[in-house]
Amino acid sequence: MRNLNTWVYFYVFETPDVVELFFRILRFRCTPTVCSLNLLLSLLCRKRECLKMVPDILLKSRGLKIRLEESSFWVLIKSLCRIMRVDYAIKMMNCMVEEWIRRITWERKKEENEVRGILVFSHVTSANQWCDTD
Repeated sequence: MRNLNTWVYFYVFETPDVVELFFRILRFRCTPTVCSLNLLLSLLCRKRECLKMVPDILLKSRGLKIRLEESSFWVLIKSLCRIMRVDYAIKMMNCMVEEWIRRITWERKKEENEVRGILVFSHVTSANQWCDTD
């Protein structure tokens, strides 16, 4: 029901009003989430003339501390395919894969460094144990 109300609001009111409402969400003591951002993106991506607003909204959403997730990219990729910009959709998907690989690599390095730290620590403590002259 809540999504239906949002859809009705979007079609009854002008697009700038909906965007303004999204950025005033904190004034209503609501927490902006990636779900609310995705809903706004999916609503904007339905109208070709609103697509130009998406990059600005994505940049401003960082100020609300909303982190883009995979679901956000799928909304954008789907809308790019709908307007026959498959080449851009493929580029965006490739960027997602590269980012995913970068994060996996970073997490593995972090785990390896943690293991190295534990090994070094255990080596140091075992060496100190044998050097104890008390």
